[in-house]
Amino acid sequence: MGIPGEVFVSACEAASDKVHKSIVKQLLSVENFPIFKKMMITRNKELNAQAMQELHKSGQANADEVKQVKEEAEKAEKEEEQSLQT
Repeated sequence: MGIPGEVFVSACEAASDKVHKSIVKQLLSVENFPIFKKMMITRNKELNAQAMQELHKSGQANADEVKQVKEEAEKAEKEEEQSLQT
């Protein structure tokens, strides 16, 4: 990565849980395509949920559509976390 190992370790130790999990996911995905693929699917669903919320704010999507897309994103995130634990 271009930095000494000690610097990387100290940065990881100082990071919040959310940042730490993100770093671990990204590092694991470098050598594991299925993990990378799940990360990208989850990210896509999160972006879809954000887009639906914006459409709802502008009156172009109803609340049920927003709820459905948000639930799909949350489900994908849980599945991704479970796959990292196994």
